[in-house]
Amino acid sequence: MDQSEVLWGIPRRRGSIEVLYLAREAQAPMIAVNEACMISGRGMEGDRYCLGIGTHCAHDDDEPHYEVTLIEGETIEALRREKKIELDFDAPRRNIVTRDFPLHHMVKRTFRIGEVILRGIALREPCMRMIDLTDHGIAMSLIHRGGLGAQILTGGVIRIGDVIEEI
Repeated sequence: MDQSEVLWGIPRRRGSIEVLYLAREAQAPMIAVNEACMISGRGMEGDRYCLGIGTHCAHDDDEPHYEVTLIEGETIEALRREKKIELDFDAPRRNIVTRDFPLHHMVKRTFRIGEVILRGIALREPCMRMIDLTDHGIAMSLIHRGGLGAQILTGGVIRIGDVIEEI
């Protein structure tokens, strides 16, 4: 292991981007995309939150605002096994599905996806839209493992397969 793989003597957390989604309007279906332009202070270009029309756009100015949401692909797969159901990666309504990257450890930490720098703000619970779209028990199974809300500190383009790593 070389220096670039170690952060303060601890192996650096690294994973990849498995799927990218956006929704053009509040409550609209999620659309899978191969790449996305991330805009600092706004969100994923073309997504409802970047356009200011998402369900959760209003926020308290005293608290940091998240602009993009992430969830671990492994969480969705675990839910499929536990509930014996077919659940698509877009069901939790998160923008970015990751692989091999522990999002719960990224609250108040900085990480990179390709050229984009993000900061974890808070863990996300299932949204009302997901509860409306799925069985109540499925949505409730995502409590405390519904992903991460993050701020975009430095914008740029991200793509499926890009490395995601703590910095």
